[in-house]
Amino acid sequence: MALKHLLIIPLLTLLMTSANYAAVVVNNFDDIQLWTGNGANRAALVIDWNDNRNPLVWGYRFDTATGADMLRAIVEADSRLFAKVEDFGGTLGWFTHGLGYDRDSDGFGISSNTDFGSNGFVFSGSRSGATATDPEDSYHETDSNFGNTWRYFVGTGNNYPGAGWADATTGISGRNLSDLSWDGFGVTGAPGTAFAAVPEPNSAWLIGLGAIVCLRRKRNASVATS
Repeated sequence: MALKHLLIIPLLTLLMTSANYAAVVVNNFDDIQLWTGNGANRAALVIDWNDNRNPLVWGYRFDTATGADMLRAIVEADSRLFAKVEDFGGTLGWFTHGLGYDRDSDGFGISSNTDFGSNGFVFSGSRSGATATDPEDSYHETDSNFGNTWRYFVGTGNNYPGAGWADATTGISGRNLSDLSWDGFGVTGAPGTAFAAVPEPNSAWLIGLGAIVCLRRKRNASVATS
């Protein structure tokens, strides 16, 4: 049997394994799949769009950081996640107007044509209640009258969501993270049962193709020296 045919089965297994990650319910920090940042402490970000799709969880490592540091780092690390934030300064700090997620990894946009730039994170005072242009994606935005805002919740402890969600008493830039912090965003209330955010499907294809290239090179090298 040709080598390329032999490689199809492990490649498909790899892709199926990546897809299965989406079904992992997060019960504690060890269930989180996507991590960014560096440091001795761990925190988690949970987003629930309340759109009949799974709330998602990301992990963040740090020594000293705020909720704003975590949100920006995670958005910049995951190319499918987007955030629109306004910095009011002073005691109000950062206010999160919009959060979006490209669930089918085929590009993301919203009805107001906001440019999220290369990092998916934009400072903007625009708030029009925009929606995702792709109905397969998740997006929620505050409207012009500051209605339908994102609610911000906090929790602590290794188990999800620690001792339970509580309304945050500060904005994300005034929130000092501690080890095993949980930060949650919800549209109508605290986040519900959440699932681990996973690597993009394209990542699995690249890994699989890389494995094929490596094995082909090994095989060719073996033939050349035999």
